Amino acid sequence: AGADGPEGPAVATDGPITGAQVAVPTPDPVRSVQYHLDVIEAEALWPVGTGRGSVIAVIDSGVRETHVDFSGRLLPGACFLGAGGNPCAEPGQGPSPLHPHGTHVAGIAAAGAGDGRGVVGVAPAAEVLPVRVLDENNSGFLSDLAAGVLHALQADLDGDGLTPDVDVINLSIQSQSSNAVVAGAIEQAIAAGVPVVASAGNLAGVGNPTVFPAAEPGVIGVGSIGPGVGGFTRAPTSSFGPWVDLVAPGVDIWSAGLDNDSDVSLRSGTSMSAPQVSGAVAALLGADPTLTVEQVTGLLRTSASDLGPVGPGPEYGA
Repeated sequence: AGADGPEGPAVATDGPITGAQVAVPTPDPVRSVQYHLDVIEAEALWPVGTGRGSVIAVIDSGVRETHVDFSGRLLPGACFLGAGGNPCAEPGQGPSPLHPHGTHVAGIAAAGAGDGRGVVGVAPAAEVLPVRVLDENNSGFLSDLAAGVLHALQADLDGDGLTPDVDVINLSIQSQSSNAVVAGAIEQAIAAGVPVVASAGNLAGVGNPTVFPAAEPGVIGVGSIGPGVGGFTRAPTSSFGPWVDLVAPGVDIWSAGLDNDSDVSLRSGTSMSAPQVSGAVAALLGADPTLTVEQVTGLLRTSASDLGPVGPGPEYGA
């Protein structure tokens, strides 16, 4: 599959994947245009949890290590590029230039708040574990995606010999085919108590095929909405079907950019919607780490605003 428009990665079959209260003493300069935070009422969650104590694994195209929005909260990254799930030739973010997609996704979930710099994330105190599986063209292989999920699940981040240390896995990636190895890795994560959130896909206009990994059992699939007549409606490109559990804004979303250490950028797609949910999950688990995957998913569904026809449906989920 090729690139999926402004959002970024698409995943093909084993071919290429393309794809506690917080004080805010100094307003972040881009917060006023981050309308998605108002729509999902992100800041109303902060008295309950800001993500402190939680780790979000962003399995994507890598994250700019020196960006001010992640200061002190970006964990040592890992990289799998080139098929076969083998580590990159160089440690950390990998040998090739980064694509901006991963930095943007991470910023939506966990950019810092109240520091007068950049943008604001849904869980501004969460830590981020960047796992790179997409190259400078925002493409890669499903075998690398599976390796990335397993790495996130098995990484001993605090050195106590016990895993998992990640609290939620974000997959802003899409494929038109289910892959047994990826599905198995996701199954392991969910069985270990780690929620997996995935973008629902941007293929509504090209036959609206079922999209994976969002459609894998237990995954929280997130579609995209944007401003429409009479309120927010499904974005025209946002894939829809029974794999959509929730929706979040995904049109013209401001987040961290790649060009410099304080860069911000504008992107659209379900890739931008998924990390809003991952941030909410991190905030919930930071407040109560005993919550199970099923309890987290239930809280998200029961607290969601009901769009479209009454009750859950294929365009908006819950």
